Amino acid sequence: MSENTLQTLAAMLAQGASEEDVARALLEMTLDAAPPDVAEAVRAAALPAWFDAELLAYLLEIDEVEAECLLKEIAAFSFTQPREDGGYVYHEATRARLLSAWKADSRRARFTALAKRLAQRYLALARKHSPRLKGPEYLEALTILDAAYSNIQAAWENAVTAELWNLIPAFAYAETADYQSHRGLWQDWIQWTESGIEAARQIKDNVTVASLQNNLGNAYLRLPTGDRAANLQRAIDCYQQALRFRT
Repeated sequence: MSENTLQTLAAMLAQGASEEDVARALLEMTLDAAPPDVAEAVRAAALPAWFDAELLAYLLEIDEVEAECLLKEIAAFSFTQPREDGGYVYHEATRARLLSAWKADSRRARFTALAKRLAQRYLALARKHSPRLKGPEYLEALTILDAAYSNIQAAWENAVTAELWNLIPAFAYAETADYQSHRGLWQDWIQWTESGIEAARQIKDNVTVASLQNNLGNAYLRLPTGDRAANLQRAIDCYQQALRFRT
């Protein structure tokens, strides 16, 4: 850490800055001091829950050789940790700071583009493997979806933040719901479906609103927790909402 950086941080503390503000400032100064392509890669790698060279290459639209080089640079930062199943993760607080920094107006367009690419990748994966849960390749599909789910979830979160109205409903359709019901992720199923309904309303897609209301009704119908009678009433309400748009 340079003397100038230390002086800047000391001045912030002396002026009453919070520890979180100082941590954010230190992170930004660290990235400002890094080569631009490395700083860009560090920021992009915060969007998924975990990342490897293949995912970096996809997000940044570069070849895997270049991505491997960038991955080595990212791995050298103290906030980057190796993952047991391969790839890397960020320290939770650092990832939260990087995601927060993407909300700046100057970075909004780039964030939206990256969020769209991440969503498209993991929606394609879910569409490919979720139907296999009902066939003889059930265990293989479940293993693949288990490994990818944290990134599928991250892709959904970023799509919501970026207001990708056309993509958000896709996370709530039956392909993803099948996996969530298999793993008992009922609240994810409900939350993703509710966000899909809101997104469809934003673009005035009443057919999708009806379809997702029906999907939400199915979630409440099968929900194994809570008051059974209340869940059934919620399911009926959702089905009735669906019938407002589609019979």
